[in-house]
Amino acid sequence: MRILSCLLILCIFLSASCSKPVNPAEKFSNKGRLAYSKKNYKEAFEYYKRAAELGDTVAMVKLAGLHYDGEGTLKDYKEAFKWSRKAAELRNPAAMFYMGLFYYYGWEPIIRDYGEAIKWWKKAAELGDPDAMMYLGSIYDGSKLFQDDVGIYRDDRGTVGNTDNHKAFKWYKKAAELGNTKAMYHLGRMYYFGHGVLWKDPKKAKYWIKKAYEAGNKNAEKAWNRLELWKY
Repeated sequence: MRILSCLLILCIFLSASCSKPVNPAEKFSNKGRLAYSKKNYKEAFEYYKRAAELGDTVAMVKLAGLHYDGEGTLKDYKEAFKWSRKAAELRNPAAMFYMGLFYYYGWEPIIRDYGEAIKWWKKAAELGDPDAMMYLGSIYDGSKLFQDDVGIYRDDRGTVGNTDNHKAFKWYKKAAELGNTKAMYHLGRMYYFGHGVLWKDPKKAKYWIKKAYEAGNKNAEKAWNRLELWKY
């Protein structure tokens, strides 16, 4: 009986010693997420800051957002950019996407640079970020219909780059397959009008636009009715 008890104690000891150690950065990040969900922004800010300083890239992105929106702290666009860049350099796809936004829209403290924006979106897209894929699709899209949806505009000098419907289709499709509803809508539109594909395909247009509006995309709902896609 004594031997059995000793073996049991030994097993418990070995199990405890071999268990996965608690990651302090992850612990602080989780506490930040919980605090934010309760709208305790100041507490969330403190936890995310501690996690970010320990190298947690998700916390860096969250911290950047808090700085940008002035939640739990004063608005500080330079700090927002700093933490976004830190996370992006550590290959966080969401941070790369935000870097693209900073450069495309010229958000303070950055001077607008379309080339730099596209560079960051491509990096994010290659790592699987659906929002970056969506924006790349919009960059290459030859239609003006995407403008109200995303806010990507092309000036008369072609500053953003040349239209390429095949590239637009490719990125919309990748983003749509990952659940991006705006991309679903635009992919459906391209199928309907035959942009970036060999021929028009109303049935595929119906599938993607219906999927988008069922997920709450207002433009897709309008397109469903305007194009009378229920007929196909």
